[in-house]
Amino acid sequence: MEQLSCIFTPKRLNLLEALKEIDVKSIKEFSLQRYFKNVYTDVKILEQLGIIKLEKK
Repeated sequence: MEQLSCIFTPKRLNLLEALKEIDVKSIKEFSLQRYFKNVYTDVKILEQLGIIKLEKK
């Protein structure tokens, strides 16, 4: 259970919830009033775990 809480931090859970709500064209557009680097890191972690899928355009 501790591992899950390390993966699904409150910020990442907010990110996942927001991704369900809107159509995002880019990570930069979607920074959620957070630093881009932090959002990018969270997105890459979620992608590596197979939770989300990024598409290059």
